[in-house]
Amino acid sequence: MRIGEYVTGPPAFLPADPNAAVAARDVIDAITAQDDRLRVEHVGSSSVPGCGGKGYLDLLVVYPDGLLDVAKRALEAVGFQRQQGRDPFPEERPMRVANVEHAGRTYPIHAHVIAASSPEVDELRGFRARLRANPELQRAYEAEKRRVLAEGVLDGVDYAERKSGFVRRVLSGRYTCVGRFLRAPRATVYRALVDPTAIARWRVPDGMTARVHAFDARPAGAIRVSLTYASPAAAGKTTAHTDTYHGRFVQLVPDERVVEAVEFETDDPSMAGEMTTTITLADADGGTDLVAVHDALPPGVPLVDNETGWRMALANLAALVEDR
Repeated sequence: MRIGEYVTGPPAFLPADPNAAVAARDVIDAITAQDDRLRVEHVGSSSVPGCGGKGYLDLLVVYPDGLLDVAKRALEAVGFQRQQGRDPFPEERPMRVANVEHAGRTYPIHAHVIAASSPEVDELRGFRARLRANPELQRAYEAEKRRVLAEGVLDGVDYAERKSGFVRRVLSGRYTCVGRFLRAPRATVYRALVDPTAIARWRVPDGMTARVHAFDARPAGAIRVSLTYASPAAAGKTTAHTDTYHGRFVQLVPDERVVEAVEFETDDPSMAGEMTTTITLADADGGTDLVAVHDALPPGVPLVDNETGWRMALANLAALVEDR
């Protein structure tokens, strides 16, 4: 292992690299050898097995309160440099950078230097834990990175800012992420995402029926759908037994992505507020991987119920599009 000058190019998406964890471990050992009061952890995409990203090593360097200078000196001693370029982190919460060579590959490193009492420590650990626990969320995060890069983002700071919204939504806890492999081409699946007749057939949980009032699949096009319970004992959010939601299409990328912003028509404040659904499609061996992320769920919607409803709906979608 050799830690050297920080050199990097425009951000790019790279597949998961199992050697990244080994390289990070070597760097962590070098830092903690300087001062064992520091706690150093591998975070970010490269710390999550199977998760692709830009190929950087992100390290969380946690120092006891009052020992910021100790952390800075330890990093400098092993070859880390101050962050250059635009919008550097402030020196009271610095980031140090370097490149490390390992197994014939060069990894850029970002070392985030954070006090033990900072809530950011738990945020970085929490995001890592969520990604490790949920392969579907990993795929959604990968899709978000690809989306940002596909829009022509070439600056590392801009790239980080553009994907930060995804991270904030995940940390909020009010989201679900559900995926399914479909034995059908992406084009076939995409048509079922934007066709109102198909929506009435698949995008409805068991024990409910759907009525599509409006589903104008174009940017800013109107959406309005009612889901009615079959059981008279089930309570609706809009009327006695019906949930109605309305909103608009935010983004449509043919055969790749559909983003909607919707809200329930309700007088219950715990069910109010705009939600975002993002459905992403990717080629998979013999078919299509679909990931659906439902963000900003109102506090009155149980996450487990929302996730169950999505899984039921995606089972309907599979029955509709597979083997056609």
